[in-house]
Amino acid sequence: MGWFPGYAINLETGERLNMMFGEDSYQKENNGNDMKWNPTSSMNSPYQYAFGGKHFVYVFGGNNIQSHYITNAPATILDWEADLIGKPYGQTKYDYGARTMMVLNTFFSPSVFPGSNAGTAMAPLNGLERDIMWVSMPMPAQGFNFKEPENMPSDVRVQINVAKPYRYGYSGVATYTNPPGAGSVNKYLTVNSPSKLTTDISSSPQNNNFPMYKFNTSDIATMFQEAATAKSSLDLIRVVPNPYYGSSAYEVNRIDNRVRITNLPSKCTIKIFTMNGTLVRTITRDVTGQEDIYSGDGSTTVKQAKRIPYQDWDLKNQSGISVASGLYIFHIDAPGIGEKIIKWFGAMRPLDVQSY
Repeated sequence: MGWFPGYAINLETGERLNMMFGEDSYQKENNGNDMKWNPTSSMNSPYQYAFGGKHFVYVFGGNNIQSHYITNAPATILDWEADLIGKPYGQTKYDYGARTMMVLNTFFSPSVFPGSNAGTAMAPLNGLERDIMWVSMPMPAQGFNFKEPENMPSDVRVQINVAKPYRYGYSGVATYTNPPGAGSVNKYLTVNSPSKLTTDISSSPQNNNFPMYKFNTSDIATMFQEAATAKSSLDLIRVVPNPYYGSSAYEVNRIDNRVRITNLPSKCTIKIFTMNGTLVRTITRDVTGQEDIYSGDGSTTVKQAKRIPYQDWDLKNQSGISVASGLYIFHIDAPGIGEKIIKWFGAMRPLDVQSY
């Protein structure tokens, strides 16, 4: 029994899970022969696909099969039956790996393992393997090696989302008080009979022990006429891109120049000045009271707000003449809310036409 420097928790049930790790005992160069979880960062040394000594990590779920090994009689008696008949089958809840060790010590005994290598003869190992819910082969980053697990350079926390079918009970699979034989009991059978349902259930279910999730939106609501919130939202206003270097993603053709003033309130006045105070452009915005619009082809309906939160500027002054490169001041005045000042720099590009 080796030593692994960590533990696993089932986020769905809160229970601690049994774990197991392996190593490649052929790879002494990568700590593969010391029964400790200490992979190296060597991906292809001393040979290709070494994977740091192949220190696999296995995480088991508790499958809740309340059963035991039964005899295969009157068929061929299997090598492991004498030692395992009547003992608990498969995995279980967290038990410090006790059941796993019991099965492995029995199965790999000199009297069993040499002849147990195929079919139903592998039932004890299959019973353990069936409940592996996650497996991986983690390795440290390049250059971060360690010999003793307590000398690991850092702690690592991994959260894994494992898909599972929608079925009765918590994390269980099924309960067999009298399994149908050593070969078929290790299969992942569909729970289709009350006699095979998992025992990992609630005695007072709210949804007949099928999955049920609740959420509450009572503390989530749209705020209206919140002056403090509206004023703080002025800090979200941006002129993009800033700086502007000859083009932007908002432009649609070769002679288009455009920047966008984003996160604007429904009603405001935007004034753009040069650094010496000359007013270049005034843009008045008022989209208050505009209702939502619906679009679609009849089979699908899309709700889209008419009240767009931005205003485009074509980089022209009040007379329609393109502005020069330089630094500009944007003054946004939102009545009843407040004001916002933004500095913006633009480097204009020369006119680039395709014909004369």
